[in-house]
Amino acid sequence: MIFLLKSAAFFLGALSDMPAVKAFALYAAGALSINFIMQITCFVAMMSLDFARTKAGKYDVFCCIKGKKTNKTLKPGLIQK
Repeated sequence: MIFLLKSAAFFLGALSDMPAVKAFALYAAGALSINFIMQITCFVAMMSLDFARTKAGKYDVFCCIKGKKTNKTLKPGLIQK
């Protein structure tokens, strides 16, 4: 929702007669739009890839190396008791 308001404000700023303000407003509105599209597409894809990596037991930085499986059982926390 905030994205729409910010983009609308910058697109309205593009109606200005001053060339510098118009250019800045168009670039800012374009950047906000691209940022929004990247967040709703790429972020979800990266999270699903990270979930698959975690499920396979691979490390964070060296994702081609598989970690050792440990059979540690976690003790229940305060909420589970």
